[in-house]
Amino acid sequence: MLLAEDIQFQYPNTKKLSYPTIQCTSQIPLLITGESGCGKTTLLSIPGGLITNYKGNVMIDGTNLSSLTKTKLDRFRADYIGIIHQKPFFVSSLNMKENIALAAYFGNVQEKNTDVTKQLFDQLKVEHLLFKKPTELSSGEIQRFSIIRAICKNAKLVLADEPTSSLDNQNALQVIQLLNQLCLDKGIALIIVSHDTRLTKSYSHQINLLK
Repeated sequence: MLLAEDIQFQYPNTKKLSYPTIQCTSQIPLLITGESGCGKTTLLSIPGGLITNYKGNVMIDGTNLSSLTKTKLDRFRADYIGIIHQKPFFVSSLNMKENIALAAYFGNVQEKNTDVTKQLFDQLKVEHLLFKKPTELSSGEIQRFSIIRAICKNAKLVLADEPTSSLDNQNALQVIQLLNQLCLDKGIALIIVSHDTRLTKSYSHQINLLK
């Protein structure tokens, strides 16, 4: 599903970042760990299409990202890549149902796929929260909606950046279990970057980045 080879990237006036080969399928999620400053978030941003001036090759479901124009890359990311940010942003003036509908619209989700979103509301037990504003929710509840937003457009790849950093032990375990199971059930490749040591027991496929 995803293959990234010979990836290198350098911010101005900093040490060049060189990454090992990254391979991930929909059957085996990947956990990428490492200390702060080792380039975890940068690595996640490259297959996410947020950083384009890198060296190397990134293939997602047979598509080489470097072969896409900026317009086509933006469309590919909107259609097929879900991103769960460390600090999720939702529009504060909209309720959560409206926020998810907005994400589905930009993700080009057709009307026939709205059943997928309704199923996710049920699976993550958030139906009673749909008409609340983001500021009325706990960190764990916000992360559940972040998962829905990433998956509802039938993504081929979900990238999660420190998804449990603000969660207590119980919520962290629940969020990770839900994320893993949803991606497995829907055939989505999942990559998580984190320095949260609580996650290491949940993943058999891991890469540790060094500074």
